[in-house]
Amino acid sequence: MEIKIIKERYNTEIAFLVLCCRIFLKTADKELLAPFITDNRVNWKKVYNLSTAHRIRPLVFNVLFHVKELVEEETFILFRSFCMNFSSRIFSRKAEYDRIMHLLQQQGINVRLYKGFDLAAFIYRDISLRECSDIDVIIAEEDIASVVDILKKEGYEMGSEEFYNRFPKQYHQVQKDICFDKKGAFGGTFNFEFHYRPTKYRMSTNVLFSQLLGDDYLSPEREYDYKDYYKLLIINNGESDYYPTFRSLLDLTFFYVCDPDAELERIDLLGRILSGHLFNIPLPVCHVNDDGVNYTSRVLLNKLLNKQDTNKSDAFKIFYLNFRFSKSMRLKWKTLLLTLRFVITPNGNDISGIQLPYYFLYYFTKPFRLTMGMFRRLSLNK
Repeated sequence: MEIKIIKERYNTEIAFLVLCCRIFLKTADKELLAPFITDNRVNWKKVYNLSTAHRIRPLVFNVLFHVKELVEEETFILFRSFCMNFSSRIFSRKAEYDRIMHLLQQQGINVRLYKGFDLAAFIYRDISLRECSDIDVIIAEEDIASVVDILKKEGYEMGSEEFYNRFPKQYHQVQKDICFDKKGAFGGTFNFEFHYRPTKYRMSTNVLFSQLLGDDYLSPEREYDYKDYYKLLIINNGESDYYPTFRSLLDLTFFYVCDPDAELERIDLLGRILSGHLFNIPLPVCHVNDDGVNYTSRVLLNKLLNKQDTNKSDAFKIFYLNFRFSKSMRLKWKTLLLTLRFVITPNGNDISGIQLPYYFLYYFTKPFRLTMGMFRRLSLNK
C-alpha cells in the first residue's frame, strides 16, 4: 500500500509511522523521510501517541534521530526521554532477571527467557530497540509451586493469587502463566510472567511447549534458533492476539525466511499479507482463494491503521475473527464451543469478586457478573 494512499484514507501521522517502519526495515529509502515531513503538516504529539499505541517508540526514535532538526522539539524530547528511561529500565530488568533465574536454578528449576530483551537481542541486535514491559519466562508446569514460593519470598506480589490458592487445579487448567510484580528500588516495576503453556485455553490451537519446541525446550544446553523463535512468535503474536500492533508484525518480518509448519501456515500467511501492505514485504500470492484469510486481513489492516490507544484486545472480537478465519465448518463449530467455554468458565475476577465454597458454583455467578459488567459499560457510553 502506498504511503500516499494510507495518508488519504487514514491520517498523516499513521502514514508517517508506516514510513518509519519501512525505513527501519530498509524496504523504503531513508531519503523519503525529510520530504514527507516538509510536505505535510505533521501532528507530532499524535505521532508520539500512535508510536506508544503500536509499541515502537525506540524504533521510531532511531529513525527520527537522523532528521531531528525537522522534528518538533517538544516531541523529540519526549521520544528521547522515553528511550533513555527505557534503556535504563531494560538493563535493570536484565539484572533482575539474572538474579531471579540464579535463585530458581539453585533450586533445580530450569527456565528460558521468552520474548522481551532476549528476542530483541536475537533479531534487533539491540535490547533497547524493541519496546517491552514484561519479563517473560518459560517454565515447566510442575515447577509452578516452587516458582511461586521463591518469588513471594523475594517480595513479589502474585496476580490472581486468590484463584491460585483456593483452586490450584482449575487455575492450571484455565491460565497459561503466573504473573508477579514488584516495585523497583529506584522506581519502576519489575513484571514477571512465567509461562507454562504457550496457548490459552480459549484458542483453537492448543499445544504444549514440548510439542512446539521439543522435549528439551528447557535444557540449559539448548540454543533456540530462528525456527524456534518463529514458532513462539507466530503463536503469541498471530494465533493468540491476531497481530494487534505494528510491533507484533515487525517482530515476524525477521523470520519470513522460515517455512511455516502446516498447522501454522494460514496464520503465518495472514501476517505476511499484513506486512506486505504495511511494510513493503513481498506479498504472497497463495491467499487469493482463501476467503477467511482475505476477510481477516482486511479487518486487521483497517484496525491497525485506525489504532489510537494501547487498550487490550477484546476477547469476543478475537472469537469473531477466529470464526471468520476458520477454514471449515468443523473449525467454526469448534470456535463457537470455545467461545461458550470462555463465557461460562470462571476466572480470577470471579474468584476475587465473591466468596463461594466450591469452584463449580462460580459457573452460576459468572453470567450474572458479565451481564452487570455489560450494563455498566453501556451506561458509561450513554
